[in-house]
Amino acid sequence: MDENRIPPIALALSLSGALPLFLCAFALSSGVAVPLINDPALALVTYCAIILSFLGGVRWGYALRIIDPVLQKQALLISVVPAIVAWVLVLPPTLMGFIAMPMLFLLMGILDDRLPNIGAPIWYRKLRRLMTGIVVLTLIAAVFGLTRNV
Repeated sequence: MDENRIPPIALALSLSGALPLFLCAFALSSGVAVPLINDPALALVTYCAIILSFLGGVRWGYALRIIDPVLQKQALLISVVPAIVAWVLVLPPTLMGFIAMPMLFLLMGILDDRLPNIGAPIWYRKLRRLMTGIVVLTLIAAVFGLTRNV
């Protein structure tokens, strides 16, 4: 297997995971109702908190493989802080929370891009770069949609 190539299943699952973001951003920007999404603003920040928690879990898993206790401590902190901050931003969702979410995803993407070589395949960085770009741009579009409709 080519270590540089993102496995099709990982790419497909990652892109499908962005669908709730697209739907919420569309609903916020257009004002069009989307089935099952009564409050697109709340749905968006809640889903962001879930995804940040997921990314933290991935990072936690890699942190377990770090031998150096100082580096491991840093990695474990980085794995938890974005989820906690995202959770605070959900209570209640505010414009500041919407502005902070893309920044959290960008920060987590940058930190993940700098993961030490602890077993993550080469393609993982490529996938994280791609998905960070998609998520950040979608969230920025949602912020503009939200501010336009307020």
